[in-house]
Amino acid sequence: MQLTERGFTGVRGGRHGQMLLAEDDDGMVVAGIDTTFTLDDCPDDLWQTIDVDKLAADTGCAVAVKHGPRYWLMDRIERAARSEFVLDEPQNTCCRYR
Repeated sequence: MQLTERGFTGVRGGRHGQMLLAEDDDGMVVAGIDTTFTLDDCPDDLWQTIDVDKLAADTGCAVAVKHGPRYWLMDRIERAARSEFVLDEPQNTCCRYR
């Protein structure tokens, strides 16, 4: 995988996991997705230890859902010219895209 100015190339076949973190915002469901993409290849021994109920409680969200592990089917990931591409590592567990 190679970081470019607008995203990443060489991602096909890369393994990653995602966590959907959803909350109620005045009757509308708002969700964020945390991912292991760029952090690691979502090792199964660590992935299986994630307690979604504890994660929801720890993050203050209504529900946490595991999505994955999955494998990229595309060759590259790029942001749109006007979009924001933010990589951060909350609690060193994953990266978040907004």
